[in-house]
Amino acid sequence: MDFKILEARRFFSLYYKAGERTVKDYEIDIERTDGRLYRYCGVEYTLSRGDVLFRTPGGTVSSVGAQESYILTLDFSEREHVGVYSRNIAGETQMTADNELICRLQPVIHPRDTGALLEIYRTLIGVPDRSSSAARSLVLEILHTLNAEISHLEYESVKPGTGAVDTVIAYMLRHLSEPLSLDALSEVARLEKSYFVRLFRKMTGKTPIEMLVEMRLDHACDLVATTDMKIFDIAIASGYRTPSFFISEYKKRFGFTPNKHRLALINNKMK
Repeated sequence: MDFKILEARRFFSLYYKAGERTVKDYEIDIERTDGRLYRYCGVEYTLSRGDVLFRTPGGTVSSVGAQESYILTLDFSEREHVGVYSRNIAGETQMTADNELICRLQPVIHPRDTGALLEIYRTLIGVPDRSSSAARSLVLEILHTLNAEISHLEYESVKPGTGAVDTVIAYMLRHLSEPLSLDALSEVARLEKSYFVRLFRKMTGKTPIEMLVEMRLDHACDLVATTDMKIFDIAIASGYRTPSFFISEYKKRFGFTPNKHRLALINNKMK
């Protein structure tokens, strides 16, 4: 992975209010105090010691309160940097990087072991040559540690019985007759949509929509077999607003239409 360390240093400011600025590079800072009010891309946070702040090019940031942090700025592009770097001086905004170690990071992360991460930052700041292999190794250690924290949080969110996927499946069962979009289901899971789909597929082997279709058709099959409801009403009760489409999907799943399925069940009972 190719990157430049633009700065790695301790930052301290007594300014009560830092005005909004636009982020031009990748910034990964760690807080050393409690209570600073922080706003990033329109979302407000109250920070605690050990919080790691991740910012991407093009984002906006401001804060209220005294700040003491270890700050790290990275460049994943091929730009040439001349002179002393400062993130507070306007300049060219770095292009978004396609890098697996940064694509999963969240704006605010609170690591389980804040002391260990603070020590890595402290060591990095003590390395005189920012381009050295030692400095780069420490940056990679920071990135890998943060990714491990994200993985731990994801695991905690999907533990059997209490996880996001189980929550969504239970929600589907309660709302089969209602319109359910992928956006709505990801909101139920409280996860970003693309990550939610990947997680759901990993846990169930199906996408959320594939699972929803199966659940609706299984529900319809039960109604066909155990009630005398009209096919139109079964379609509506199973979340289908167009009966012809429902019949087509039912035949794809079970090999015959709902009416033929019901007739076959009746004939079998009469034998």
